[in-house]
Amino acid sequence: MTFHVSSKYIVWILLFASIIINFVFFGISFESFFISFVTFSFSVSSYDLVKYFGKIRKKE
Repeated sequence: MTFHVSSKYIVWILLFASIIINFVFFGISFESFFISFVTFSFSVSSYDLVKYFGKIRKKE
């Protein structure tokens, strides 16, 4: 059984997870919020790249 999440929710799940993880390890501050936003941006970019390369691979 595979768990599927709609693409529109992936972004919000990654943002929420990034904020929670950074607040737990670095404390609640503007700096940790900024780091979590940068981490979130990287994770969304990585997710989009994997999705894009998967589409390219299916076409070949």
